[in-house]
Amino acid sequence: MSLHILSIALISISSNTDSLAVAVAYGIKQVKITTGANLTIAIVSSLGTFLSMSVGEMISGYLSKSTATMLGSGVLIAIGIFGLWQTLEHERDRRKRAKYGRRNIDPIDVHISEDIDNLNYLNKSPTKIGSRSGSIGARQSIPLAFSLTINNIGGGIGGGISGLNPLLTTVTTFILAVLAISFGTTLGKKFATHMNELWAGLLSSGLIMAIGIYEYFV
Repeated sequence: MSLHILSIALISISSNTDSLAVAVAYGIKQVKITTGANLTIAIVSSLGTFLSMSVGEMISGYLSKSTATMLGSGVLIAIGIFGLWQTLEHERDRRKRAKYGRRNIDPIDVHISEDIDNLNYLNKSPTKIGSRSGSIGARQSIPLAFSLTINNIGGGIGGGISGLNPLLTTVTTFILAVLAISFGTTLGKKFATHMNELWAGLLSSGLIMAIGIYEYFV
């Protein structure tokens, strides 16, 4: 079985763009993500990737090679398009809120409001971890880990149907997850800036679509 190294690398990167953006946002707020929390997020994300790819692999066993290729590529492209649409819709809503705020709020308040809006990853997370202690432990990171992993299930199933190697993809995803969290928090603390949700969403969706197109022709 071909290992499809390029596709494995791309799907692992796309699985961790959200983690990178979240980590940078926490770094800006000077919230420390402990080693235990980092490993927990990486393990949960990797297990989610492995399980979803295993499901996709089982589905492909009941299909002909050509059908499996078309279905796997189609699923990946569809997920990428849907993710792109969601990202652009959210950005449009954010700009509408910012425009409305400029009409009704003092410019200083608008600036503060936009800074807060740019950290919407934190506001949307399922837990207010780190808000009091200034750090995130392994147990506290579990809800966040599952939240980040859920977004990757569809891509994992599509990758499994396309014939990507689940074990190698899982290991690659784990390594990149650890690096994304570590690099993201460091970047946030050092530069007090972050990859906003728009760019994270565009990158992730674009990579997923690229994998689907690539897998169709290989």
